[in-house]
Amino acid sequence: MTRAAFVVAMFVLAASVAVVWVCVIGLIRSRTPYDRLHFAGAASLMAPAGVALAIILAGGAAPSAVRGVLIALLLAASGGLTTHATARAEWLRTEGESRRRDEDDRGDDDRGTGA
Repeated sequence: MTRAAFVVAMFVLAASVAVVWVCVIGLIRSRTPYDRLHFAGAASLMAPAGVALAIILAGGAAPSAVRGVLIALLLAASGGLTTHATARAEWLRTEGESRRRDEDDRGDDDRGTGA
């Protein structure tokens, strides 16, 4: 590996760490759960991508680089799925309950009980 590739790899790695720190600060300062999820989702997608790029730059096509890229892809995919599932659970907890209460107040019964 050349010195230039090493310097670029370290710069990309440092940029990934900086992105995570910005997301952590945003996560702490956010007011709503949905805003927090945006910062968590960004960190879970951008950091593994940067680390994978740094691994490729530092290691080329070595088997360890391929494993690193596969792990980064797994982290990026699972982070997005987890963010979506958490947002849906929060929405069901807040909006779903209020909608159920509104339906109960109106006397709507869509459960098929015939009552």
